[in-house]
Amino acid sequence: ETEPIFAAARVAPGPSGRLLVGSLTDLARDPIATFMDAWKTYGDVVRLSLFRRHPAHLLAHPDAIRHVLQDDNPNYPKNPYNMNKLKAVVGEGLLTSSGSFWLRQRRLIQPAFHRQRLAALGTLMTEATNRRLATWDAVSRAGQPLDVSTEMMHLTLDIIARSMFSTDVSGSVAEVERATGITIADTMRRTQSIFDIPRWVPTSANRAFLGACRSLDRIVYGFIEERRRSGDTNDDLLSMLLKAQDADTGETMNDLQIRDEVMTIFIAGHETTAIALTWTFYLLSVHPEIARRHLAELQA
Repeated sequence: ETEPIFAAARVAPGPSGRLLVGSLTDLARDPIATFMDAWKTYGDVVRLSLFRRHPAHLLAHPDAIRHVLQDDNPNYPKNPYNMNKLKAVVGEGLLTSSGSFWLRQRRLIQPAFHRQRLAALGTLMTEATNRRLATWDAVSRAGQPLDVSTEMMHLTLDIIARSMFSTDVSGSVAEVERATGITIADTMRRTQSIFDIPRWVPTSANRAFLGACRSLDRIVYGFIEERRRSGDTNDDLLSMLLKAQDADTGETMNDLQIRDEVMTIFIAGHETTAIALTWTFYLLSVHPEIARRHLAELQA
């Protein structure tokens, strides 16, 4: 028998970190190395002290992750400190909201992710990838290098825009990627910092962040306004959000609520997915035997 993931100990093991700041500076400098070292040293559940805030816990086993996110999720509320940082970008979307409001939004949005809808999105993803493959093939034949991270950003942005707005956003790619990069980097920096400079202080970082948020708002609100004005009933995520009604009250979402959900899906479905794909290709490149098995499975 293996040792249970959740042992009887009340406090999980973990590094003591530095005086006052705990593991905060290590996470800010190199989060991946910090997490990997903690896992290898202390096991599947690791306690990390972070300055004077509540400790954070690293879960490295699927059973533990399922326990927290699914089986016993009411016992693990969202961290208000981190959520408040994210709300500056995505507002009160599913990622940051909680309680009865989260449950209402969750029920409203659930039909957009029905199994049949996901199957249709699979076709859309395949078509978008095939369009990019032609470009990648030409670069490969010319013996030129390809920035995988940038290409994955372009691909996931194309997919999320088409699935959400039924449109090509190639003309806005540079602006969206710049704005998304600024907002995510600023949010991560604030999450890992000991002291936050208030947003109203006109520092260069604050000005860049607020400008990036305005750019994203202009694009997202533009799509919402155009869809309401045109009355189009495209089978995309935006239309489903606009048509969603509470089963008990018949209430629909206002533009601000739709904006928050769109921004949440837009950022979560774009940047995070691109990073995961980039690391996947890197790992395949350093494990050629697994890459060959993968290709054989796809060809079969």
